[in-house]
Amino acid sequence: MAATRGDLTMDGKNSVRASFTRLALAAVMLGAATCGGGGGRSVPFDDLAGEVLNADCDFLVACGSAPDRTTCLASIGFDSSELATMKVDIAAGTVLYDGRAAGACIDALKSLASCKQTAIGDVGQRIDATCGKVFTGLLPAGSVCFFSEECANQGTCDAQTCSSNGCCAGTCAARPTPIPLGGECSNPLPNQECIDGTLCTANAAGGGTCKAPLVAGARCGPYDRCVPPYQCGGVVDPVTNEGTCTAPPGHGQACDMSGNCDDARDVCDQTTRLCTSRIAVGGACSTIDGCVAYATCDGTTCVAMPGPGASCDSIAQDPCLLNLSCDTTTMHCSLPPSSASCR
Repeated sequence: MAATRGDLTMDGKNSVRASFTRLALAAVMLGAATCGGGGGRSVPFDDLAGEVLNADCDFLVACGSAPDRTTCLASIGFDSSELATMKVDIAAGTVLYDGRAAGACIDALKSLASCKQTAIGDVGQRIDATCGKVFTGLLPAGSVCFFSEECANQGTCDAQTCSSNGCCAGTCAARPTPIPLGGECSNPLPNQECIDGTLCTANAAGGGTCKAPLVAGARCGPYDRCVPPYQCGGVVDPVTNEGTCTAPPGHGQACDMSGNCDDARDVCDQTTRLCTSRIAVGGACSTIDGCVAYATCDGTTCVAMPGPGASCDSIAQDPCLLNLSCDTTTMHCSLPPSSASCR
């Protein structure tokens, strides 16, 4: 897996939602060099997308990023061309699908029962490890590809953006050797990353070094990185200039106005500068970030974002809910149309 894939530190009202959605909707589409998911239930390929979307919506509704499960399921989706292509590849024997690994992946996604960034960070590695074994590409370097999941040995597909349906033909390229612990990483090769368990960390010379991130509570300096979502902060020692790897502020704790509270259901109140609960639809508001994640502030009141089939304004900052987009022809919110296999 990519060494930085577990970096879930984000600012703003959808930080936790974005973190989980990236794990849930992208994790199962990650190629892996190994296969074999071990024991447990096996999920048929045709059920995979639905199971992941159900797990995603369970989380999004619980954490205030969607109003209800039905609306959520109608407002998110996979890249249908990629799923259709994977099905053709599996039938052709150029991609291996591990149903037991898929079952373990779904179970890992369902195990996330908290809306806190710190909780997501704690289970992120488990999700990565299990979901990364669902697909194994077998196409060697030099083969025609459409997605990196088709390439062997975690290779990458160097396809260029060419159309809106995602079917952009490219060539499988071998993934560069990861940069070792202590290696220079400020100018990596394309698709080259630090070795697993390390992050590219700035150094005093202006470059970067692959270093293991510091654990929660560890002393840290200006050139250290903490295990996400912890950041170097707290009380800074005036002599050593060191702080402590600190979690984002919890409910009722002081915050820095960035909105980056630990719990997705909280926001940094501009008056009290404390992490407080987001305002429900219909409540009085003064800033866009103060409302629940599926609503926006119209200047005075939190208003629900347009859902599936609702009228929308294509030039609005957030024209539609979740993954819906505003169709410029009908001016209604909708998901992109289903796409056929690229092969």
